[in-house]
Amino acid sequence: MAESALVRETTQWKSANMASLRDYFDTDFSRCVRLQTGLVPRLAGRAAGVPTGEVAFVTVWDEAANARWPIFFVPKDLVSIELCIHLVDRCEALHHEAWNGVRAAGGTAEWGDYDQVDSENLKDSRQVYLYLEGDLSDADRTRLLEYGVRRSRIVRLREPKWARMRDERDKPVLFISHDSRDKDDVARPLARALTTAMCPVWFDE
Repeated sequence: MAESALVRETTQWKSANMASLRDYFDTDFSRCVRLQTGLVPRLAGRAAGVPTGEVAFVTVWDEAANARWPIFFVPKDLVSIELCIHLVDRCEALHHEAWNGVRAAGGTAEWGDYDQVDSENLKDSRQVYLYLEGDLSDADRTRLLEYGVRRSRIVRLREPKWARMRDERDKPVLFISHDSRDKDDVARPLARALTTAMCPVWFDE
């Protein structure tokens, strides 16, 4: 194969296998308890200037820190400063709704002791993660972060430019070569386990 063709094929393969912002939303905090709450229903009409649509919402519980925080995924056509501010305002209420009637416990057992952590005693970490499929302007980004401070919230933005930098940082360091018959039982679980352990892989998915 000519060198230019090989470079083109490799570039196309890498582009096809780059993680999307939605991929990161779905897989980040995999070592925590993720309470999958689905969609924030119909945001239009709840605040002036907020566009119509649905936003994915998950609440995360870090058992070790006994803290929780919300993460949102906003589709590209809904990204706006007004919606982001609206989500920062609503995140506490959504938290309470999500955990209402839900109880979880966990901990570690060592030498016969069991240090149990109960979700009824959860602390709010004051963080809120916004995975935005479109980039905010510099002015809107600054406005949002400052608004979060006024609301005693630490706003963590995950925009396309962040995803591109993360893709660059997470370039695969291993290539998994496998028999097609082993994909489901061996290759895919191995790829997921390595990725969770912060070891990016190339995997023919």
